[in-house]
Amino acid sequence: MSTDINALEDKNEIIDVINREGIFFRMAVKKKFEELGCKCEVEYPYSLQNYIEEKGTSKSADIFAKRPFSHPDNVELNFIIECKKSYAQKNKWIFFKHKTDKLYAWNINFPTKGVYFNLFNKFPSLDFPVCYDQIVIKTVNRNKSKSGRKLEKDTKRGNLTQIYQASAEVSNALYGIKSNYINRLNEIDSKLWEYFFKYIPKDNWYIPLVITNAELNISEFEISNDTLKDGKIKEDEFKLESIPWLIFEYPLPYYLQIQEDQNPKNSTPIEYSSFIRKLPIIFLNSTKIDDFIKNIYRAAAPNAAMMGRI
Repeated sequence: MSTDINALEDKNEIIDVINREGIFFRMAVKKKFEELGCKCEVEYPYSLQNYIEEKGTSKSADIFAKRPFSHPDNVELNFIIECKKSYAQKNKWIFFKHKTDKLYAWNINFPTKGVYFNLFNKFPSLDFPVCYDQIVIKTVNRNKSKSGRKLEKDTKRGNLTQIYQASAEVSNALYGIKSNYINRLNEIDSKLWEYFFKYIPKDNWYIPLVITNAELNISEFEISNDTLKDGKIKEDEFKLESIPWLIFEYPLPYYLQIQEDQNPKNSTPIEYSSFIRKLPIIFLNSTKIDDFIKNIYRAAAPNAAMMGRI
């Protein structure tokens, strides 16, 4: 005899618990990418077996989305996506912008048997503010203090780990998925390679994305001499601007710092370094996925765009 769970449980409470875990948010992001022509897999497994500190560890990316463009572009976009649902409408993700939009490293290529793996491209059709530091401002409700102490009013608190945790997850997934694919290509017998080479996209773009429903802001500020005394800035020296997307330069752990190709295919990195110590990660507001992805498609596959296939 079947039992109606709705008769035994408060369905609203069940939904509230699931909502807090961000499961429905991740499903909505997956659905949007599928509508935009991507093939998606949730909890995509990868291994970091090549890296000392994570040896043999098996992990998974929230979403791995692929979008190939065949002849004449012959490019495949690979979106490694970390979904972060903000639990409070008033939360602000604030990033501190470089004075110039100069990236530490970009357009990094790792050619393997004539197949290129671009870990990042600075897309000319998109305006990316480049940021070097961050903080999440959370509003703590006076009736929901974790300590149980009732607050006199809603108060704001800072969190310095949430964005770093999201960046760590997506950077691990990026390097794991890319490395696993390269290893599989290298294992193909040389006699069979000529056959497989015809059907493998020659340009593979790997794009690390953190998608959130939180409001994204960049900060512009002026530092005065008084800041050296008390570590503070005045209200009139600080401005916030809400934006749809940005780049955050995430400092990589040592085991993910990978040697840069000294002969990039398309252009020279702005600042050459023998190792990539910071990874440019794109942060995107979930309401702007359509605009962002369509711009990426036009940048990656200009011929398809000219032919009206995007």
